[in-house]
Amino acid sequence: MINRALRITISAALLATGLSFVAAPPAKATNAACVLNTDYTETTVADSVTLTFTNTAGTCDWTLPSTVTRAEIVIVGGGGSGGFGNQGGGGGGGEVLYAANAALTAGDTLEITVGVGGAAATTPCAITGLGTPNNTAFCPGSNGSPSSVKIGANTIRALGGGRGGGAGPFDNVSKKNGGAGGSSGGGNRFGLSTAATSSSYTGWTSYVNTGGRGGGNTTNNVAPVYGGGGGGGGAGSAGTSTNAPNSTTTPVVGVGGDAIHLMGRCLGGGGSSFAKPTSGGDVLG
Repeated sequence: MINRALRITISAALLATGLSFVAAPPAKATNAACVLNTDYTETTVADSVTLTFTNTAGTCDWTLPSTVTRAEIVIVGGGGSGGFGNQGGGGGGGEVLYAANAALTAGDTLEITVGVGGAAATTPCAITGLGTPNNTAFCPGSNGSPSSVKIGANTIRALGGGRGGGAGPFDNVSKKNGGAGGSSGGGNRFGLSTAATSSSYTGWTSYVNTGGRGGGNTTNNVAPVYGGGGGGGGAGSAGTSTNAPNSTTTPVVGVGGDAIHLMGRCLGGGGSSFAKPTSGGDVLG
């Protein structure tokens, strides 16, 4: 039997690389076993096997081969969704957690959960004094769900990305500002950015960044400003904002933060936003 270095990636759009050999007898499991070609795929290149866990249906158990005591692992939380409407903010990328040489116990069972991306925002939201719901205000997005791997007694959890702020003149800052998460979401056109949240685990590196504020969020928030929402933060860089001129014809884009390149994949990118002076949902990402 050839011993190979194990690498694992866990995400709705991720990849894990490792080795191919006969698994050890399963340790005591608490969930259904991970099923090849349903919960994950396996690709062999030379002495490396890539295990890609992408099934968001629930937690599954994967038993380590009897010769494996170390692995390179990357975990990515589900991304946040953008706010609805042509001035909503972009969703933040899920937190990326990376361990170059994680310690494992041969024959142990890993509990693997892949986080779901935030649900799309499609409905009008209420504004105090303007009716419930009000067609000039659209809901913010939703935060992504965390992804995780349980190794022994320790659960390593990558946070989901923050949702983008919804379009419209919200009275409630929780609707217009970018949502907290791993990398945070962008604010709507008058919304502020929100700090990103970084997890801390020994031997692991966290990659998160902040989403951008809204492009119409000038010093005094003075209308008319057709600013776009801020871009969501990404694992590689923060989301950005573009200040809008006092014009009804100039589109403004908040650019999503960059992804980070690990284990041959670009992971944890933030969503962009796009605004134009017409109605409709134009948030990208």
